[in-house]
Formats: sequence, structure tokens, C-alpha cells
Amino acid sequence: MLENFLSLGSGIVISKAVAFIGTAYLARKLGVYGFGVIGFAAAVCGYFALALRSGFGPVGAREVARQSGQIAPMAAGVILLRLAFSFGALLLTYLATLLLDKPDVVKWVVVLTALSYLSLSLNTSWVYKGLAKNRRIGISLIMTQAIYVATLFLLVRGPEDILWVPVALVGGELVAAAYLAVPLFRDSAWTPDLAKAWSILRASAPLVIGQLLRALINVFDIVLLALLVGEIAVGLYTAAYRICCLVIALGHSLQVAYLPALSKAAHQSSVRASQLVNRALEFSAALAVPMATGGILLAAPLLTHLFGAEYGEGADAFRLLLVSIAFIFLHGVFGQTLLAYDRIRILMWIQAVGAILNVVLNLALIPSHGIVGAAAATVAAEGLILTLDYLACRHLGLDIAFGVLLKPMLASAVMAALLLWLGPETSWLLRLLLGIVTYSATLVLIGGIPADARPHPRQPDRQS
Repeated sequence: MLENFLSLGSGIVISKAVAFIGTAYLARKLGVYGFGVIGFAAAVCGYFALALRSGFGPVGAREVARQSGQIAPMAAGVILLRLAFSFGALLLTYLATLLLDKPDVVKWVVVLTALSYLSLSLNTSWVYKGLAKNRRIGISLIMTQAIYVATLFLLVRGPEDILWVPVALVGGELVAAAYLAVPLFRDSAWTPDLAKAWSILRASAPLVIGQLLRALINVFDIVLLALLVGEIAVGLYTAAYRICCLVIALGHSLQVAYLPALSKAAHQSSVRASQLVNRALEFSAALAVPMATGGILLAAPLLTHLFGAEYGEGADAFRLLLVSIAFIFLHGVFGQTLLAYDRIRILMWIQAVGAILNVVLNLALIPSHGIVGAAAATVAAEGLILTLDYLACRHLGLDIAFGVLLKPMLASAVMAALLLWLGPETSWLLRLLLGIVTYSATLVLIGGIPADARPHPRQPDRQS
């Protein structure tokens, strides 16, 4: 499990680190307003792209994990269906920009960003996830961001070059998609299995609806901020959320690493499934709790040193978003468990309830509290989803032990005490490094290293 996680997780962390260099570069070169335009386009287009990703990705990976036959026909069928939907989504996005009361440059950035629907349709990472072969996915992620950031450095010098940003991203995604697809189709005689692809789409329909509803939590606040407050507020909020995205991606890679094993255990033994859920929960908590704690204490210097002094106004919203990230880490484990048990409709309704709460709170809080109100609405929605996901897993008969959270919380408390003692006059980078060392050492001393994070020696093959 550790090897599977590290294969994907290391690729995600490295790729996000490279992307973060590009993010910091853009934040400084484009300014808060231009950075807000990029954040707005990413939010709008990301919402349409989610249907392509959530519709075929998780359910497709589950079907690959269960299937021992040829994968290429299924993958080809999924690609064709995705392309058909992507062209429709691209048209809808273009028509939506015609109704948008924004400058032309904002509309063009949105339309160019929407080209990512096509590159997403060609992406076959879901196949490798189902096969639990994540190393190639990690390489493709690094490849995408390396091409993207290199292009930014070459072509983006100021706000007038903003249109190159979405072009650079789509170009990197297309190269990475080719890198993933070639090994699947090169040595196989195949024809697209549209029937299987269609069955995956039908099976995932509730998941698509649920994910689209859930995406309102991440999209509605940005769109509402753009409409009611302006692109500068979106720029501040996006900068804070880009740091959170790095953490979210790490949590997602961890949860995906457990999906193949959970999918098998769900149909074999509730005891085995409970063990896997608790192991995943333990691993997630060991990562999420210290990152949220340390981030809250270092919020202001993180933003100002990474993006520039003008982004320090987003510190309070950033602190709240970090709390929501901790909730996402935990309920992501329960969400993968419900997916493994084919409880997709339950997931849909849970996401719907969370989205409704988020929309209501955003409408109530953003006009008076701006980005802080948006972040508070996100925390409330993610907390509700965590509660409902947990109750749904308990209803399946799973024995969930929240005691696995205690040791990460204790180690994080020790780290927080040290950071507070050092005070803001100490270099933020030194405090960050000392915090990591303190947390890690404390976790080791109290025996809190997750079982799946401990390397186990391979057993020698025995000959009969």
C-alpha cells in the first residue's frame, strides 16, 4: 500500500510543487486582478470538466480493478464517449461567455481554458489507477506541469500575456495524455468497446450528479465573489486555495491507493474492509492534522512570501480553508469506501446536502464578509459531508475507530506549542522546518507512525 501511494503521491507532490512555482510566478507577473481572472476561468471550466472526470474516472478504475480481460477496448470506448461530451461542453462554455458581463480578455481566457476538456478526454490515468500501477501516472503529472511552467517562463512577462496561460496548460496535458495512452494501445489489437463505456457512464450517473453538486462548494464561492466583489477578491481567494490544492491532491492520491483493495474487500469481508478504512483514516490523519495546524499558524507569512505582500489580506480566509482541507482528507476515505460498496446514490445525496448548505451560506456571508465568508461556508459544508459520510459507512456495518486521530493530534499540539513559543519574529521558513521535524519526531516517540507508512521487508519466494 505504501509503495502504491508513493508511486502516485510522489508524482502528485512533485508535479504540484512544480505547478506551485508557476502559480507563484503568475501571481507576481499578472497581479491580483490578472490572477483572479485565471482563478475565475479555472473555476468555471473546472466545473464542466468535473463531469468528464468524475463520470468515467472512479467507476472506470473500479471496473478495471475487477476485470482481468483486455483493457484497451474499454479505454478506447471511454475516450470516444468523453470526446463527444467534451465538444458539447466546449460549445456550452463558449455560449456562456457570450452572456458574461466581463471584459473580452476574461471571456477569451475562459474559452481557451475550456480546451482542457479535450485533453482531459484523452487522459487514461484511470486505467492505471484501477491496475494499481501509479508510477506512470506520477510521471505524467510531472510532465504536464513541467511543460506548463516552462512555457509560462518563456512567454508570460506581464498581464498582457495572460492568454498564454491556458494554452500552456492544455499543451502540457496533451503531451501527458499521449504518454499514458501509447502503452495501452501500442501492442493490442482492439476495437472500442462502446457498450462497456456506456455501462460505466450509466453506473456513474449518480456519482456525476453528486460530484457536480459537490463542486458547487469549490466553484460557487469563486463565481459569486467575481460577480459581487470582483476579480481582486477572487485573486486573493485563489492564491490561498492554490496552496490547499497541493494538500488536497496528496490526500486524493492516498485515498486512490486504497480503492483497489477496498473494492475487493467490500465483497469479501466487512472485517477486512473495516481494517482498510481505519488504516486509510490513520494515514490521512497523520498527514492532514499537522498540515492544517502548521498552516493556520503560518498563514500570513506563507501567502506573502510565496505570492507577494499584496496577498497577505487573504490570511484569515486561508486559515479557514485549511480547516476544510482536514475535513476533506477524512471524508475522502469514507467517500472511497462508499464507492467501493457501490453506494454511489448515497454519495450523491450527501454531496447534494453539503452543496445546498454551501450555496445558502455563501449567499448569506459573501456580501458582508467577502472571502472570509466564502471560506466559512466551505468549512461548514465540508464538516457536514464528513459527518454524513461517516454515518453512511457506519450503516454499512463497518467498525470505524476515530481513536486513530489522537496521536496525530497530540503530535500536532506539541508542534503548535513550539511554533507559538518561537513567535513571529523567527523566520517563517525556520519555523516551518522545525515544525515538521518536531511533529515527525513526536509521532515516532509516541508510536503514531501509520501502519501503512512503515516499510515492511519483502518475504522471500518459497519454492515448493
